[in-house]
Amino acid sequence: MSIAAVFDHLKQKYGWQLTDKLGEGGFNYVFREEFGGLLRAVKVSKSPIAEEARKELDGLEVAKHFSSHPRLVTLVLSESVLGHVVTVWELAQGTLAELVRQGKSGLSREDALHYLVQIAEALDFLNGQGVYHRDVKPENILLFPGRAAKLGDLGLAKLVGASTGSHSGAGTLGYIPPEAHRGKLHPSIDLYALAATYVEVRTARKPFGTNQIEVLQRQFRGEPILDGLDEDERAAVLAALHKDARQRPQAGCVAWLRSIGKGAASQLESAVRQVPTVQHVRTLQGHTNWVFSVAFSPDGRYLASGSRDNTVRVWEVATGQHVRTLQGHTDGVRSVAFSPDGRYLASGSRDNTVRVWEVATGQHVRTLRGHPWMGKSVAFSPDGRYLASGSGDNTVRVWEVATGKHVRTLQGHTDDVNSVAFSPDGGYLASGSVGKTVRVWEVATGQHVRTLEGHTD
Repeated sequence: MSIAAVFDHLKQKYGWQLTDKLGEGGFNYVFREEFGGLLRAVKVSKSPIAEEARKELDGLEVAKHFSSHPRLVTLVLSESVLGHVVTVWELAQGTLAELVRQGKSGLSREDALHYLVQIAEALDFLNGQGVYHRDVKPENILLFPGRAAKLGDLGLAKLVGASTGSHSGAGTLGYIPPEAHRGKLHPSIDLYALAATYVEVRTARKPFGTNQIEVLQRQFRGEPILDGLDEDERAAVLAALHKDARQRPQAGCVAWLRSIGKGAASQLESAVRQVPTVQHVRTLQGHTNWVFSVAFSPDGRYLASGSRDNTVRVWEVATGQHVRTLQGHTDGVRSVAFSPDGRYLASGSRDNTVRVWEVATGQHVRTLRGHPWMGKSVAFSPDGRYLASGSGDNTVRVWEVATGKHVRTLQGHTDDVNSVAFSPDGGYLASGSVGKTVRVWEVATGQHVRTLEGHTD
């Protein structure tokens, strides 16, 4: 089956034109297209992977799970189309490689550390999960607003069970360590690539040269090209690029960056620990009346807002783009909350109902009815099994999320219940009331545990 047939299928299914090409590698075409109301990077494998397709997609699903980390590019969708792998990714502004090429001599030490410490955090997270990226290089470090850097997808799926028939193969010459050329995987593989990347980012030159034979010879001798680096940088880089994997630092990527001399250490401490000045990032506009409630999704990608205009709006945090508007309530939305897994969004309204929505599609899942007065607050239990709603009818209702079944009504407040919250272990539920009290309930039984008094208004 030709790639044209794959393109035709995607055009019909998603309305994509597949003409705005962002790039092309050995295994993939990359296009800019709209998906879910936002511009995304769409990657289509050039060749079908036949019987390996299911394995590849299973690996990508694991990558999707890991990409909830704030330093990893988000995988939005993965599927097989006529044997070809199609993935949809968060769209970046550019790459670190492009930023380096804009200058003549590489980035300053401070700027290099600013970007690479973010990548080191991602690598330490992945390695801690038993996952090795295997293709860290400037081209795979993607840049986003606010000088944020994220590690690109290339290589992730290969290490969680997928084949090497897609993405970028088994790594990039000059960035994978000598033992990898013999098919051996050592835990320091990503540290080695990070150190090689550091050299290129700082000097604007390839760490082992550009001639394939020279690169291999230098790698097996442990002789990177370090012209332009300070002495303290050279010592740290030589250690991380040692030809013998057993001689490389073993404390992790962030720890290695900390070792780059006193000057670098102080800059790194600034990058890692400095509390940024609080400043206004952006204003989200679109509601036509008061905004009553806001909530971030657990992975920090989305922000939901409930308004007196009877709608819920979902926004992309990184860009401020409006993703979608959830319509269906007939009165103002007083409260919004995401489920712990980020799959669902609940909204409590003055129309006496609680609605549950699917975040990915905006589809209305169900409406919970029972309160005779406005829903003022909603909260999911930590395990996502239950949803609690506080109401102007002086009660708290507990619902089963999967079925919408009303589990029980908690009674005892003498005035509106404005706020509800589950304990971290899900064993207790707290409710705050206009009656100046907080009540604590046992979730499993609905039993009133105690009343906290002391507020005077």
